[in-house]
Amino acid sequence: MSQAYIVLIVMAVMIIAMVSDKFDFGFAPVAACTILVLTGTATVQEAYGGFINNNTILTAGYVIISSLFAKTRAIHKLQAFLLKVQKGKSGLTLYVILLLFTIILMTVMEPGPATLLICLVLSTLPAGSGIPSGQMLLPLASMVDIGARKVPMGMTMVYVLALNNFITNAGFNHIVSMGTWIIAGVVPLFIAFIYSLVAYRVLPKKDLKIDAGEDQAKIEENVQNSLKPWQEDLIYISFIFTTVAMFFTNQLGNIVYVVPLIGIGLMYFSKIINFKEIRKGMSSPIIYLLGGMFGLADIMAAKGVTKMIGSSLQGLLGNNSSIWLITFVFAFAATIMANLTGSNMGTTMILTPIAIAVAVSSGLDPRAAGLATVIASNAAIIMPMDTAIGIAVAQGHYKIGRTFVYTIPLTIIYIVVVAVACCLLFPA
Repeated sequence: MSQAYIVLIVMAVMIIAMVSDKFDFGFAPVAACTILVLTGTATVQEAYGGFINNNTILTAGYVIISSLFAKTRAIHKLQAFLLKVQKGKSGLTLYVILLLFTIILMTVMEPGPATLLICLVLSTLPAGSGIPSGQMLLPLASMVDIGARKVPMGMTMVYVLALNNFITNAGFNHIVSMGTWIIAGVVPLFIAFIYSLVAYRVLPKKDLKIDAGEDQAKIEENVQNSLKPWQEDLIYISFIFTTVAMFFTNQLGNIVYVVPLIGIGLMYFSKIINFKEIRKGMSSPIIYLLGGMFGLADIMAAKGVTKMIGSSLQGLLGNNSSIWLITFVFAFAATIMANLTGSNMGTTMILTPIAIAVAVSSGLDPRAAGLATVIASNAAIIMPMDTAIGIAVAQGHYKIGRTFVYTIPLTIIYIVVVAVACCLLFPA
């Protein structure tokens, strides 16, 4: 049996294990990596390389920084502000504000840090206040992925340039303009926003954090006793500096991934945090999930699994298909592959040139198929393979099978709108 098929079988078993909710969170991905080593399909370095992935390191540091920030007076003042916003209302107003905040945040921030920031904000809400925070987390995390790559700036420009490069390399003379890119993304995003306002009710009513009956005065008294003013200021500086650094990923390069660790080091020497607390943060379930998933994504690419899927689609469609059929097939294939591999960029780079080639070979304008494939590659909201959804499932303690009732209908609606919008923008 070829290694590609072994990887596919192991991935299938892992997904079943995760959906069953019979195992501790993060166990299945690491177990899958271990099985691939035992079968000789992957080396130890390939299987566990996800634990030194840039995003895994960044997430680990940011989790610790966020937990320290949650102990400050600022977070409790934020809690009071959010309660004031929703006072006398059903909680829907606050939910709408958070959805809009997420969409705006995704124009300048990457999914992982953005989701952690949202988790931090939601954790400040006390139990029994409007819409439960557990009902809002998954929709907001889904909006993180769906809201990403809509404005051509920062990392999104990589996707725009790659798409247009694939189009010109295929021999087509026209490219996707920045304005068209925005329109093709914003229309489906608006539909997803409307869906989010209605469908959150299908999720379990639970809170991310229980107050345990402490009033605001008692909480602030505990903060006063545990942190000196200068220590609290250092936490603020570390948190703000870390968050702002995420906005300048392109400029800072690899340095951005260790910025949280620098802040943690300063706070360790300032006796704000001890090594036991650091070790606990570094070994949280999120880290096991991300480390395993990133390793599996790399293995799937290295063993030709993603390329094999793309080639199969090309053979299935042939050279005489309509642009609507090509666009719909590749858009749904892209979101399925992204959900199974957790690699948005990898999915884009494998499937987009194939979608364009199939369209060109049929004598069609390839821009609809290419653009839809790129947008769909960033809609991995069903499985916790993606950073944003993985963090949300871990932090919200969701049962994965229970989340499908929200994420699968949203994915279908979103991808259909994406495909239709792209075909209307570039009619054959």
